[in-house]
Amino acid sequence: MKPNAEDSSPAYDSGSTDSKWALVQRVAASDQFRRSERLREFLLYVADRAIHGHADEVTERQVGLHVFGRSLEHNYSEDNIVRSHARLLRLKLESYFSRAGKDEPVVITIPTGAYVPVFQPREVHAAVVSSAEAPAGSRKWAVFAYALSSVVVIASLLYAWAAGSGPDAVRAELMASAPPNPLWSRLFDEARLTTIVVSDHAFAINQEALGRSLTLEEYLSPAYRAGEMTDPRLESMVHRFVSRHYTLLSDVTAVAQIMRRAELLPARVCIRYARDLTMRELVTGNAILLGGNDVNPWRELYEPQLNFVQMWEHAAHRNYFLNRAPRPGERDRYDVQLGSHQYGGLAFVPNLNQSGEVLLIYGTAMAGVEAVMDFLMNPAMSDKFYQKLKLEAASPELPHFELLLTTTTVSNASTEIPMEPAIVAYRIIH
Repeated sequence: MKPNAEDSSPAYDSGSTDSKWALVQRVAASDQFRRSERLREFLLYVADRAIHGHADEVTERQVGLHVFGRSLEHNYSEDNIVRSHARLLRLKLESYFSRAGKDEPVVITIPTGAYVPVFQPREVHAAVVSSAEAPAGSRKWAVFAYALSSVVVIASLLYAWAAGSGPDAVRAELMASAPPNPLWSRLFDEARLTTIVVSDHAFAINQEALGRSLTLEEYLSPAYRAGEMTDPRLESMVHRFVSRHYTLLSDVTAVAQIMRRAELLPARVCIRYARDLTMRELVTGNAILLGGNDVNPWRELYEPQLNFVQMWEHAAHRNYFLNRAPRPGERDRYDVQLGSHQYGGLAFVPNLNQSGEVLLIYGTAMAGVEAVMDFLMNPAMSDKFYQKLKLEAASPELPHFELLLTTTTVSNASTEIPMEPAIVAYRIIH
C-alpha cells in the first residue's frame, strides 16, 4: 500500500539510460525478486533515491512511508518492518549476484545498518571479501584481531537501555492492548529484580589463548582477575583484556530489544556485566543470561538440567550443540556450517532457589543469538510454540523448557546474516 497525495513515492525513471539504473532494473526483474513485490519496491525506491542524488532521503521513516505505507508519525521502535525487510533485501542481493548475476561487472550491496545501496565493480567487491577471509599469520594473534573486530564496550548498553525504556504510561497502554506474553510476563514482575547479564568476550579470548575451557570457579578466582591464568606469552595482553568490559554486538542488540518489551518494569531491571555479577543476584531474583559458556560462565550453574549443551572444541576452533539424549529423528550433535547455517539455544528455567525465572539465550555465533531473538520477538512463531508446550504439559501456565533453533545464513564481508529461524528440537523441563 502506497501513500498518496503529497506523500506519494517518486516516479521511477524506468527509461533512464544510466547504467546503474539499468542494473537495478535487471535485478528487480530477476527470479529472486519476481515473487516479492515489497522487496522489489524497496530496492527500486532506495536505488532511485541514491542514483538521483537524494541519498539523504533513504531513511527508515522514508522507506516506511513510500514502500510500506506507514505514516510519518509511525513508531518504528515497536515495528521493525523496515529493518527486517532490509535484512531480506541484503540476502536477495547476495543471492542474485552469486547466481543469476554472477557475470554482472557491478555488484549492488546495502551495508548493514544502512539503507543506501552501494555500487561496486565486482573486482573491488571480491577484494573486500577476500581480505576479510585471508588467514592470519599466527593463530594466537588472529584471536585478538578477531576479538577487536567483534566486540563493543559495555558502555554502549547504556544507550540501548535508554533507547528501550519508554514512559510508564506508554508501556501501560501497550500492555492493555495486547494479551500478556507467557514468557516475558514471568520474567518481569514487581516482586523481584530482573538482572540482564551480558557476556564477557575477554573470557572467550583468554580460553582461546589457553586452548582449553575455564570453569566458573576459575573465572571467579583471584588468579583469573589478576590476569595470571593465561598463556605466559600473552599474559600482559590478556591482563589488559581481562580488566576491561567487552561484550558482543549481538548482546547489545538483544538488550535493546528486551528493553522495549511492554512487560518490562524499568525500575525492577538492572544490567550486569558477567564479571561483575554475584551469586546472590542469581539466587532470589529473575535473570536473563546472554551468551554461551565460552563468554558467560554463569550458564554452568544451569547446565546440568539441560539436554542441548553448547560445546567448544578448542583444537578445531569450533563449537557445536551436544544432544545428550537424542530422540528418534534427532542427531546426537549439531555442527555449524559457516556461511550456511548456525544454531541458537534458548532455555527457560527456574532460578537457583526455585522462586523465580531465568532465561538463557546463546548461539554458535552472533547469527545464532540473533535467530533466538527473532524467535522471541516474533509472536507468530513464539506464541504458537508456547501454546503447544502448555497443551503438552497439560498446564495453564508456560512450563519450563529448552529449545534448539537453526537458521540458514548468508555471509557478507564481515558477518553472517541469519534468515528466519526454524525449530530443530525442544524439551519440557520438569
